Amino acid sequence: MIINLVAVILFMYGHSLSESDILIDAACFGVSTTFIDTLYIKHRIDELAQQGALPKEAPVSMIFAHLPQNPVLLALIIGSIFAVFTPILNGVVFRFFAIRTFEFPQFLAWRLLYSIIVSAKIVECVILRYMQPDYLHTFEKEQTGSDIVKNPLPHLQTFSNLFDTVVNDFGFNLVVGFFMGGVILDGAMVIILPTAQKNIIISALILSVIVSLKMVYPVAREIQEEVGAGRIPRREYHHLSWYAGLFGSPKRFTLILFIPVALAAMIMLWGILTFFHFEVLNFFQYFVIRTACVTVITKCTVALALRVFTTLGVDKEIRR
Repeated sequence: MIINLVAVILFMYGHSLSESDILIDAACFGVSTTFIDTLYIKHRIDELAQQGALPKEAPVSMIFAHLPQNPVLLALIIGSIFAVFTPILNGVVFRFFAIRTFEFPQFLAWRLLYSIIVSAKIVECVILRYMQPDYLHTFEKEQTGSDIVKNPLPHLQTFSNLFDTVVNDFGFNLVVGFFMGGVILDGAMVIILPTAQKNIIISALILSVIVSLKMVYPVAREIQEEVGAGRIPRREYHHLSWYAGLFGSPKRFTLILFIPVALAAMIMLWGILTFFHFEVLNFFQYFVIRTACVTVITKCTVALALRVFTTLGVDKEIRR
């Protein structure tokens, strides 16, 4: 990924890029990244296998087991797939947000974002191939590692959960938007106002209410319940127990985080809309961006909630 970004800076710096330029770059990225990742991962897996340090368990996939063990052939197959998938991803984003050209800073930011996501999937594919029994059996040493090997292929349950989340979030967003001015009832019609850059404060407040009620509080309560039941182990952070006591219960945790969540939402939304020159977004365009912001905020909230409610000094009693 770093090599690709350096090449992008060297050859594209200072230029405006059209959709065709970015699609060609995306195809080249899919192929080059796959070859680099495959050769490195194959070498690294061989080293760990000889030490017996690979994970002792990994998902068995008939699809990946039938892929070639030769790293060049494997890179050709996986690279061909991502050479098609990555331009399609870019094309969908361009059409969805009605983007005609990218200035270089905008392109670099977008390139960095999707490079991280796509590179991670490529790495997962290569690792899973070389963690299949037919390849591991070539090494005599027993593997005793404890790392988790992911299956990059999506499951039906994943799409089902995503659909349920989107529908639930969509409805809740309409209700909150109605009370805060983002949705208007006109007779038998429901009018969803577009999101304007100049009104981003209102949009951030609506998002903060949704995140606090639908994400922060339920997550904090679930983690505290899991800790109280002993399913999540406690950690002895004596020097951090003071802030665990400050947050106390899930309700207090949610209230204290409301303003930081609102500020984070405002900064992210304003930054994205300003940086990419989005003056006005329709409901669906904004929904995609806010979903990305919610994902970032939720990950940070989960990490903080785990630290707070597993820290020594928090009562075992579950307080609502």
